[in-house]
Amino acid sequence: MTDSHVRDVLLDYARRFPDRADDVRPLLGLIQQQAMVLSRKEARGHVTCGALVLNEHDHLLQIRHKFLNRWLTPGGHVELADATLLAGALRELVEETGLGPPMVIAAFDWPIDINCHPIPANPAKNESAHDHWDFRFLFRVAPSHEVKLDQAEVTDSRWLGLDQLANDEPMLASAIRLAVRVSTPL
Repeated sequence: MTDSHVRDVLLDYARRFPDRADDVRPLLGLIQQQAMVLSRKEARGHVTCGALVLNEHDHLLQIRHKFLNRWLTPGGHVELADATLLAGALRELVEETGLGPPMVIAAFDWPIDINCHPIPANPAKNESAHDHWDFRFLFRVAPSHEVKLDQAEVTDSRWLGLDQLANDEPMLASAIRLAVRVSTPL
């Protein structure tokens, strides 16, 4: 994967969602400054990939992240082997939950949301506080799925209704609802 791939996905996202274009401008600026946004060592902020997984009831899969001790969607850092951001999101989903093809399919090949959120310092990994630019892709899971958590990273999972999600992350809930209207369930 290259910085130009990230830039192209960002530009496509800004075109698809013009009301969110200003939100991703700082990341475009980092790329123009030749920041290493694909490296987790980039302290100004770097790219991560997330999987927004919906079941047959349009409930969103969340995992309890071990280090952050928060409910999040599956995802994580980009790795050298990831050909695309979508591939990175799928890899993270498989690693953390055991869900993958053919039980899971991507609804689109572009992110429905790009979110920037702060990550606290982690002295154990010698990491200072930094931002994650999370490219979140929508996936559908078949009704007969089974979640198998990676206990090294994840402590629990749950399926959250979009009404509940709207209380915590209204913009994400809105993005998912919009995407659900044009996606096809498994």
